[in-house]
Amino acid sequence: MSKLARVLIACSAVLLAATGTSSCGGTSDEVVARVGQAAITKGALEHWMSVEAAAGSPARPSSDATAPVGDPGGDGTLKRRTLGFLISAAQMAGEAAEKGITATDVEAKRALKRLRYEQTGAVATSLRDAALQDIVLSKAQTPADQLSIVKTRLLAAKVKQRQLFDARQKLTDAQVASYYMRNRKRFVVPERRNVEVIETFRKAKIEKAKREIDAGQSLASVVERRNDEPDVGGLRLGLSRQSLTHGYESNYFKARAHVLVGPLKAEIYYLFEVTDIMPAKQQTLGEVQATIRQRLIAGPQRSLYTHLVRAFDEKWKRKTRCRPADMLKQCGGPLV
Repeated sequence: MSKLARVLIACSAVLLAATGTSSCGGTSDEVVARVGQAAITKGALEHWMSVEAAAGSPARPSSDATAPVGDPGGDGTLKRRTLGFLISAAQMAGEAAEKGITATDVEAKRALKRLRYEQTGAVATSLRDAALQDIVLSKAQTPADQLSIVKTRLLAAKVKQRQLFDARQKLTDAQVASYYMRNRKRFVVPERRNVEVIETFRKAKIEKAKREIDAGQSLASVVERRNDEPDVGGLRLGLSRQSLTHGYESNYFKARAHVLVGPLKAEIYYLFEVTDIMPAKQQTLGEVQATIRQRLIAGPQRSLYTHLVRAFDEKWKRKTRCRPADMLKQCGGPLV
Protein backbone atom coordinates (compact mmCIF):
# COMPACT_ATOMS: atom_id res chain seq x y z
CA MET A 1 0.00 0.00 0.00
CA SER A 2 1.48 3.36 -1.01
CA LYS A 3 2.43 6.09 1.44
CA LEU A 4 0.07 8.42 -0.39
CA ALA A 5 -2.75 5.95 0.09
CA ARG A 6 -2.04 5.74 3.78
CA VAL A 7 -2.60 9.45 4.24
CA LEU A 8 -5.65 9.79 1.98
CA ILE A 9 -8.61 10.42 4.26
CA ALA A 10 -12.25 10.82 3.32
CA CYS A 11 -14.37 13.95 3.51
CA SER A 12 -15.90 13.90 7.00
CA ALA A 13 -19.09 15.64 5.89
CA VAL A 14 -19.78 12.87 3.38
CA LEU A 15 -19.02 10.09 5.77
CA LEU A 16 -21.14 11.39 8.59
CA ALA A 17 -24.17 12.28 6.47
CA ALA A 18 -26.90 9.69 6.76
CA THR A 19 -28.52 10.91 3.57
CA GLY A 20 -25.77 9.45 1.40
CA THR A 21 -25.39 12.62 -0.65
CA SER A 22 -21.99 14.07 -1.42
CA SER A 23 -20.99 17.55 -0.34
CA CYS A 24 -17.37 17.17 -1.40
CA GLY A 25 -17.70 16.56 -5.11
CA GLY A 26 -19.40 14.18 -7.49
CA THR A 27 -23.02 14.20 -8.55
CA SER A 28 -24.22 10.65 -8.00
CA ASP A 29 -26.01 9.71 -4.78
CA GLU A 30 -25.80 5.99 -5.54
CA VAL A 31 -24.61 4.27 -2.35
CA VAL A 32 -21.57 2.02 -2.76
CA ALA A 33 -21.02 1.24 0.94
CA ARG A 34 -22.57 1.81 4.34
CA VAL A 35 -20.77 2.10 7.65
CA GLY A 36 -23.41 1.95 10.35
CA GLN A 37 -25.89 4.65 9.34
CA ALA A 38 -23.35 6.58 7.26
CA ALA A 39 -23.38 6.18 3.48
CA ILE A 40 -20.50 6.43 1.01
CA THR A 41 -21.78 7.53 -2.38
CA LYS A 42 -20.48 6.92 -5.85
CA GLY A 43 -19.96 10.67 -6.25
CA ALA A 44 -17.79 10.85 -3.13
CA LEU A 45 -15.79 7.81 -4.25
CA GLU A 46 -15.13 9.28 -7.69
CA HIS A 47 -14.14 12.61 -6.19
CA TRP A 48 -11.60 11.12 -3.82
CA MET A 49 -10.28 8.77 -6.50
CA SER A 50 -9.42 11.89 -8.48
CA VAL A 51 -7.69 13.43 -5.45
CA GLU A 52 -5.52 10.38 -4.88
CA ALA A 53 -4.79 9.96 -8.58
CA ALA A 54 -3.63 13.59 -8.72
CA ALA A 55 -1.48 13.11 -5.63
CA GLY A 56 0.12 9.92 -6.87
CA SER A 57 0.55 10.68 -10.54
CA PRO A 58 2.50 13.28 -12.55
CA ALA A 59 0.53 16.29 -13.69
CA ARG A 60 -1.33 15.69 -16.95
CA PRO A 61 -0.39 17.67 -20.04
CA SER A 62 -2.56 20.74 -20.46
CA SER A 63 -4.17 19.23 -23.58
CA ASP A 64 -5.49 16.38 -21.42
CA ALA A 65 -6.45 18.44 -18.37
CA THR A 66 -10.16 17.69 -18.68
CA ALA A 67 -9.80 13.95 -19.24
CA PRO A 68 -11.49 11.75 -16.61
CA VAL A 69 -9.31 10.18 -13.97
CA GLY A 70 -8.77 6.51 -14.69
CA ASP A 71 -7.15 3.62 -12.90
CA PRO A 72 -3.49 3.51 -13.99
CA GLY A 73 -3.29 -0.21 -13.34
CA GLY A 74 -6.56 -0.92 -15.12
CA ASP A 75 -7.50 -3.51 -12.48
CA GLY A 76 -9.59 -1.45 -10.08
CA THR A 77 -6.71 -0.96 -7.63
CA LEU A 78 -7.25 2.77 -7.28
CA LYS A 79 -10.96 2.31 -6.70
CA ARG A 80 -10.52 -0.39 -4.08
CA ARG A 81 -7.79 1.54 -2.30
CA THR A 82 -9.82 4.75 -2.21
CA LEU A 83 -13.00 3.00 -1.11
CA GLY A 84 -11.03 1.17 1.56
CA PHE A 85 -9.87 4.42 3.07
CA LEU A 86 -13.26 6.06 2.79
CA ILE A 87 -14.56 3.09 4.79
CA SER A 88 -11.73 3.32 7.32
CA ALA A 89 -12.38 7.03 7.82
CA ALA A 90 -16.11 6.42 8.25
CA GLN A 91 -15.41 3.72 10.82
CA MET A 92 -13.12 6.10 12.69
CA ALA A 93 -15.78 8.82 12.57
CA GLY A 94 -18.36 6.36 13.90
CA GLU A 95 -16.12 5.31 16.78
CA ALA A 96 -15.40 8.94 17.63
CA ALA A 97 -19.11 9.76 17.66
CA GLU A 98 -19.82 6.85 20.00
CA LYS A 99 -17.13 8.02 22.41
CA GLY A 100 -18.07 11.70 22.26
CA ILE A 101 -14.80 12.63 20.55
CA THR A 102 -14.82 15.62 18.22
CA ALA A 103 -12.41 17.49 15.96
CA THR A 104 -13.73 20.97 15.28
CA ASP A 105 -13.28 23.12 12.21
CA VAL A 106 -11.37 25.60 14.38
CA GLU A 107 -8.87 22.90 15.40
CA ALA A 108 -8.50 21.72 11.83
CA LYS A 109 -7.96 25.24 10.50
CA ARG A 110 -5.32 25.85 13.16
CA ALA A 111 -3.56 22.58 12.27
CA LEU A 112 -3.76 23.41 8.56
CA LYS A 113 -2.20 26.80 9.23
CA ARG A 114 0.64 25.14 11.17
CA LEU A 115 1.06 22.69 8.32
CA ARG A 116 1.49 25.54 5.85
CA TYR A 117 4.04 27.18 8.14
CA GLU A 118 5.85 23.85 8.47
CA GLN A 119 6.28 23.63 4.72
CA THR A 120 8.48 26.72 5.00
CA GLY A 121 10.43 25.19 7.91
CA ALA A 122 8.94 27.68 10.38
CA VAL A 123 7.51 25.19 12.86
CA ALA A 124 7.35 21.49 13.63
CA THR A 125 3.99 19.78 14.19
CA SER A 126 2.54 16.33 14.62
CA LEU A 127 1.52 16.51 10.95
CA ARG A 128 5.13 16.22 9.75
CA ASP A 129 4.53 14.00 6.72
CA ALA A 130 5.72 15.02 3.28
CA ALA A 131 3.04 13.01 1.49
CA LEU A 132 0.27 14.47 3.63
CA GLN A 133 1.60 17.97 3.01
CA ASP A 134 1.62 17.31 -0.72
CA ILE A 135 -2.00 16.19 -0.76
CA VAL A 136 -3.30 18.84 1.63
CA LEU A 137 -1.45 21.81 0.24
CA SER A 138 -1.30 21.14 -3.48
CA LYS A 139 -3.34 18.16 -4.64
CA ALA A 140 -6.60 18.39 -2.72
CA GLN A 141 -9.00 20.05 -5.13
CA THR A 142 -10.74 22.50 -2.82
CA PRO A 143 -10.16 24.17 0.58
CA ALA A 144 -12.95 21.92 1.90
CA ASP A 145 -10.91 18.88 0.80
CA GLN A 146 -7.86 20.18 2.62
CA LEU A 147 -9.80 20.89 5.80
CA SER A 148 -11.51 17.49 5.71
CA ILE A 149 -8.23 15.59 5.36
CA VAL A 150 -6.67 17.40 8.32
CA LYS A 151 -9.85 17.21 10.41
CA THR A 152 -10.16 13.47 10.01
CA ARG A 153 -6.44 13.08 10.70
CA LEU A 154 -6.94 14.90 14.01
CA LEU A 155 -9.99 12.79 14.78
CA ALA A 156 -8.02 9.58 14.23
CA ALA A 157 -5.27 10.80 16.56
CA LYS A 158 -7.82 11.53 19.29
CA VAL A 159 -9.39 8.10 18.95
CA LYS A 160 -5.95 6.52 19.29
CA GLN A 161 -5.27 8.59 22.39
CA ARG A 162 -8.55 7.36 23.91
CA GLN A 163 -7.65 3.76 23.10
CA LEU A 164 -4.28 4.16 24.79
CA PHE A 165 -5.94 5.77 27.81
CA ASP A 166 -8.46 2.93 28.05
CA ALA A 167 -5.66 0.37 27.78
CA ARG A 168 -3.72 2.06 30.58
CA GLN A 169 -6.77 1.92 32.82
CA LYS A 170 -6.96 -1.85 32.35
CA LEU A 171 -3.65 -2.24 34.17
CA THR A 172 -4.19 -3.27 37.78
CA ASP A 173 -2.76 -1.37 40.72
CA ALA A 174 -0.80 -4.50 41.59
CA GLN A 175 0.90 -4.51 38.18
CA VAL A 176 1.84 -0.85 38.53
CA ALA A 177 3.14 -1.32 42.08
CA SER A 178 5.17 -4.37 41.07
CA TYR A 179 6.87 -2.45 38.25
CA TYR A 180 7.63 0.40 40.64
CA MET A 181 9.26 -1.86 43.22
CA ARG A 182 11.39 -3.59 40.58
CA ASN A 183 12.52 -0.27 39.08
CA ARG A 184 12.72 2.14 41.99
CA LYS A 185 16.11 3.46 40.88
CA ARG A 186 14.56 4.68 37.64
CA PHE A 187 12.34 7.01 39.61
CA VAL A 188 14.96 8.94 41.53
CA VAL A 189 15.15 12.64 40.70
CA PRO A 190 18.90 13.40 40.84
CA GLU A 191 20.42 16.22 42.83
CA ARG A 192 19.89 19.54 41.09
CA ARG A 193 21.56 22.90 41.56
CA ASN A 194 20.93 26.50 40.61
CA VAL A 195 24.12 28.32 39.70
CA GLU A 196 25.03 31.91 38.82
CA VAL A 197 27.94 31.88 36.36
CA ILE A 198 30.11 34.58 34.75
CA GLU A 199 32.10 33.45 31.71
CA THR A 200 34.48 35.48 29.53
CA PHE A 201 37.52 34.91 27.35
CA ARG A 202 39.27 37.92 28.93
CA LYS A 203 41.19 37.43 32.16
CA ALA A 204 41.02 41.13 33.02
CA LYS A 205 37.23 41.12 32.73
CA ILE A 206 36.72 38.12 35.02
CA GLU A 207 39.07 39.64 37.59
CA LYS A 208 37.14 42.91 37.46
CA ALA A 209 33.90 41.00 38.01
CA LYS A 210 35.42 39.32 41.06
CA ARG A 211 36.48 42.70 42.52
CA GLU A 212 33.00 44.13 42.00
CA ILE A 213 31.39 41.22 43.85
CA ASP A 214 33.93 41.44 46.66
CA ALA A 215 33.15 45.16 46.91
CA GLY A 216 29.50 44.38 47.65
CA GLN A 217 27.78 44.54 44.28
CA SER A 218 25.09 41.91 43.87
CA LEU A 219 26.08 38.74 42.08
CA ALA A 220 23.05 38.98 39.77
CA SER A 221 23.92 42.51 38.63
CA VAL A 222 27.54 41.61 37.92
CA VAL A 223 26.49 38.48 36.02
CA GLU A 224 24.18 40.58 33.84
CA ARG A 225 26.95 43.04 32.96
CA ARG A 226 30.03 40.80 32.76
CA ASN A 227 28.91 37.44 31.43
CA ASP A 228 29.85 37.01 27.74
CA GLU A 229 28.43 33.52 27.11
CA PRO A 230 24.63 33.49 27.59
CA ASP A 231 24.31 29.88 26.44
CA VAL A 232 26.52 28.45 29.20
CA GLY A 233 26.74 31.34 31.67
CA GLY A 234 24.27 33.48 33.54
CA LEU A 235 21.60 31.98 35.76
CA ARG A 236 21.53 28.19 35.31
CA LEU A 237 18.47 26.58 36.86
CA GLY A 238 17.89 22.94 37.77
CA LEU A 239 21.26 21.62 36.65
CA SER A 240 21.98 17.93 37.20
CA ARG A 241 25.22 16.08 36.61
CA GLN A 242 23.59 14.38 33.63
CA SER A 243 22.71 17.71 32.02
CA LEU A 244 26.22 19.21 31.97
CA THR A 245 27.78 19.77 28.56
CA HIS A 246 31.32 20.85 29.55
CA GLY A 247 33.82 19.03 31.72
CA TYR A 248 34.62 22.06 33.87
CA GLU A 249 30.96 22.36 34.88
CA SER A 250 31.42 19.37 37.19
CA ASN A 251 32.93 21.91 39.61
CA TYR A 252 29.40 23.18 40.18
CA PHE A 253 28.71 19.94 42.06
CA LYS A 254 31.88 20.13 44.17
CA ALA A 255 31.22 23.57 45.60
CA ARG A 256 29.31 24.52 48.72
CA ALA A 257 26.24 26.69 48.45
CA HIS A 258 26.58 30.49 48.67
CA VAL A 259 30.35 30.49 48.25
CA LEU A 260 31.87 32.40 45.33
CA VAL A 261 34.30 30.15 43.42
CA GLY A 262 36.93 31.47 41.01
CA PRO A 263 38.08 32.93 38.79
CA LEU A 264 39.03 29.60 37.25
CA LYS A 265 40.37 28.82 33.77
CA ALA A 266 39.20 26.05 31.47
CA GLU A 267 38.42 26.75 27.82
CA ILE A 268 37.21 30.03 29.23
CA TYR A 269 37.63 32.14 32.37
CA TYR A 270 34.74 31.70 34.77
CA LEU A 271 33.55 32.17 38.30
CA PHE A 272 30.34 30.96 39.88
CA GLU A 273 28.23 30.59 42.97
CA VAL A 274 25.83 27.78 43.78
CA THR A 275 22.67 29.54 44.94
CA ASP A 276 20.44 26.52 45.65
CA ILE A 277 20.90 22.78 46.15
CA MET A 278 17.95 20.42 45.71
CA PRO A 279 18.91 16.97 47.08
CA ALA A 280 18.17 13.78 45.17
CA LYS A 281 14.64 12.58 45.77
CA GLN A 282 12.92 9.22 45.45
CA GLN A 283 9.62 9.77 43.65
CA THR A 284 6.62 8.10 45.22
CA LEU A 285 4.43 5.55 43.48
CA GLY A 286 1.64 8.11 43.32
CA GLU A 287 3.88 10.58 41.53
CA VAL A 288 4.98 8.17 38.80
CA GLN A 289 2.09 5.78 38.29
CA ALA A 290 0.93 7.57 35.12
CA THR A 291 4.45 7.20 33.70
CA ILE A 292 4.53 3.53 34.68
CA ARG A 293 1.20 2.83 33.01
CA GLN A 294 2.50 4.45 29.83
CA ARG A 295 5.68 2.36 29.90
CA LEU A 296 3.81 -0.88 30.52
CA ILE A 297 1.40 -0.26 27.64
CA ALA A 298 4.29 0.59 25.33
CA GLY A 299 6.19 -2.52 26.39
CA PRO A 300 5.28 -5.72 28.25
CA GLN A 301 1.54 -5.01 28.43
CA ARG A 302 1.11 -3.73 24.87
CA SER A 303 -1.38 -6.54 24.22
CA LEU A 304 -3.96 -4.57 26.23
CA TYR A 305 -3.82 -1.87 23.57
CA THR A 306 -3.67 -4.20 20.56
CA HIS A 307 -6.70 -6.05 21.92
CA LEU A 308 -8.70 -2.80 21.88
CA VAL A 309 -7.58 -2.10 18.31
CA ARG A 310 -8.64 -5.59 17.19
CA ALA A 311 -11.98 -5.16 18.93
CA PHE A 312 -12.45 -1.84 17.11
CA ASP A 313 -11.69 -3.50 13.75
CA GLU A 314 -14.06 -6.41 14.38
CA LYS A 315 -16.91 -4.21 15.63
CA TRP A 316 -16.82 -1.88 12.64
CA LYS A 317 -16.34 -4.66 10.16
CA ARG A 318 -19.66 -6.11 11.36
CA LYS A 319 -21.28 -2.69 10.80
CA THR A 320 -19.89 -2.24 7.28
CA ARG A 321 -21.59 -3.33 4.06
CA CYS A 322 -20.24 -2.99 0.51
CA ARG A 323 -21.47 -3.71 -2.98
CA PRO A 324 -20.38 -7.26 -3.94
CA ALA A 325 -18.13 -5.92 -6.70
CA ASP A 326 -16.29 -3.78 -4.15
CA MET A 327 -15.76 -6.36 -1.43
CA LEU A 328 -12.91 -5.40 0.86
CA LYS A 329 -11.47 -6.79 4.07
CA GLN A 330 -13.22 -3.99 5.99
CA CYS A 331 -16.62 -5.18 4.79
CA GLY A 332 -18.65 -7.47 6.99
CA GLY A 333 -21.06 -8.37 4.22
CA PRO A 334 -22.60 -7.27 0.90
CA LEU A 335 -24.67 -4.13 0.53
CA VAL A 336 -28.30 -5.08 -0.05
